[in-house]
Amino acid sequence: ILNDKLMHLVGYGGLGFATMWTLAIRRRRASLWPGFFGAWVAMLCYALFDESTQPIVGRSFEWSDLAADATGAALGLLLALLIVRRRG
Repeated sequence: ILNDKLMHLVGYGGLGFATMWTLAIRRRRASLWPGFFGAWVAMLCYALFDESTQPIVGRSFEWSDLAADATGAALGLLLALLIVRRRG
């Protein structure tokens, strides 16, 4: 079970990192915090949709998977934001 949650965390972390990196390229001088929150909410909605459709393929909705997805997305977004800010 821990391995499953780690996969959710890492997968959504990568998605969050790539999303924030892309936002940073497109919005060079603008504040990225609104983009951070907007991207996180969008990823949370996608994760909720993904978990909600699990019964179609014989799996089950798990709140802990959703929590791992949300945490991974936030960490990935934050890591990219910190790197972008540090690079100037």
